[in-house]
Amino acid sequence: MNKGLGKLSDFIYKHAVATIVAVLVILGIVGGVAISQGSNFATAGLTIKGTEAQKALNIVDKDFSTGGSGASEKIVFKAKSGKLTDAKKMAAINKLAKKVSDNKQVKVVATPAQQRNLVKNAKYGYATIQYKEKAANVSQASIDKLVKDTSVTRKAGIQTELSGDLTINAMDTGEKSEVYGLIAAIVVLAVTFASLLVAGMPNYLSSIRPCS
Repeated sequence: MNKGLGKLSDFIYKHAVATIVAVLVILGIVGGVAISQGSNFATAGLTIKGTEAQKALNIVDKDFSTGGSGASEKIVFKAKSGKLTDAKKMAAINKLAKKVSDNKQVKVVATPAQQRNLVKNAKYGYATIQYKEKAANVSQASIDKLVKDTSVTRKAGIQTELSGDLTINAMDTGEKSEVYGLIAAIVVLAVTFASLLVAGMPNYLSSIRPCS
């Protein structure tokens, strides 16, 4: 076994750059697969019973449907503390509704207060967006703007989820930056480990080789 490790260490030592590149390539492949699979969760029909997000979305599925030929999207809210009727949270919801309605493809936005759908002691509620176009004709720019606009309520301490006719990649709602940050951290650790391996393995193995 020592001979095998010795050959491996010699190879790594002589091909340090190639070793580090190989490690990064492998991590890139693994990360790419992880991101690809993660982005498919939104269309996989996955539900996780008992989670706060699923409870909020179940409220929508239970008692709401929208007519009309245009696409419909729901913005589901859950107050992390207090109620959605608190002044700060109401102001954030109204601000979000105003930003969303500025989109030329949006026909109308109805807030939870306007629809009177606040439940669970005003802890849950949802806004409804009615688009002028069918889901297939809603531009990616409009979808991206909607996702970005939801930061208004999130910053106000409101859990905010999207559900409806639009195809919204789950990775676009905040997970993408977390995944990229994790990959960056792994890359840094991989480079550090590979560098230490290249520098230290020959000395370590020479210390454990039996004396001739």
